[in-house]
Amino acid sequence: ENPGGLMYTGCHRKGKRTFVRNMDVAAVGAIDAALLKRGPEFKAGKGNLKREYAMFTTSQNLAPSLNQAPVVAHHPGKHPDDLGFTLIELMIVVAVIAIILTMAIPAYYDYQIRVKIGEGLSVAAAAKAAAGSVCQEDLTLVGLDNVAAGYAFDGATPFVLDIVISGQCSQPIVTIYTQNTGAPGPAPEITLTGEFLDGYGRISWECTSPNTANQFLPSRCRS
Repeated sequence: ENPGGLMYTGCHRKGKRTFVRNMDVAAVGAIDAALLKRGPEFKAGKGNLKREYAMFTTSQNLAPSLNQAPVVAHHPGKHPDDLGFTLIELMIVVAVIAIILTMAIPAYYDYQIRVKIGEGLSVAAAAKAAAGSVCQEDLTLVGLDNVAAGYAFDGATPFVLDIVISGQCSQPIVTIYTQNTGAPGPAPEITLTGEFLDGYGRISWECTSPNTANQFLPSRCRS
């Protein structure tokens, strides 16, 4: 039988003992004993030892052909059948994945709500422009609404129910009513409050929400 199951790459004689390279200790002992039984030519060191060794190992099926690639050595201390993952290792991997998902899924859920609410800010851009334009003409105007500002909401979108202008020109207000955002509790409302910075010049808008937690609001609307 093939002792060691390894590839034998050659041999040489040193003193009265035959040594074989690339072989474990058990295989060296078995091949050495077998070679010495072959006859006095091995004991006396006569003949082409490498050629005789190759013929011997081939005829006795002690090793694969010398032209074949060597067999990969086993890991120290492990049986060839024990090189896969253990149950403990698999459980650790599953636990790590579960922890990552526990943190990632809620964060992604909040992000989706913020994106849907944020759509209202884009849709309200026209209402802000209309309110700012009419108030620049008459800063004393009170009872501001969609009609007075010359603004008409184009109609509900998947996440924006309505946009309403109110207040007075000294502090115009644009309210965004959302829908289908997935936020817990009542549908989020976004309030944009305007303030003229230079009299009839530039207007600044502050974004707040009276009924929505900060985690669901776009960053510019968080208190």
